[in-house]
Amino acid sequence: MPRIFNATAHGKRDSQARHAASSPRVYLRFYPLFQQAYQDLGYPNGYFNDRLVKVIDVLLATPQIAGPIELVRPKVMYAFADPTLESAAGRSTIADPPWAG
Repeated sequence: MPRIFNATAHGKRDSQARHAASSPRVYLRFYPLFQQAYQDLGYPNGYFNDRLVKVIDVLLATPQIAGPIELVRPKVMYAFADPTLESAAGRSTIADPPWAG
């Protein structure tokens, strides 16, 4: 049984490596469609790639939280009980709607 597991694990790892290697080609192939869709969403002067880089930066800066996250409900909306998480929640907003100015 371990041999089957090892073969499956190696096959999965090889498949992931091939997928990761082909990702840049796929991105470059479809970039014009991504860019057009981004402009259609209301960002006529922006670049999809610039937004993607910002999103990746935000995701990489997101803290890894172990265990459950405690919420409080002081009014109608929920909030994080941890003040650090609550203050970071507003900074982590990725979308800048075109109507926001």
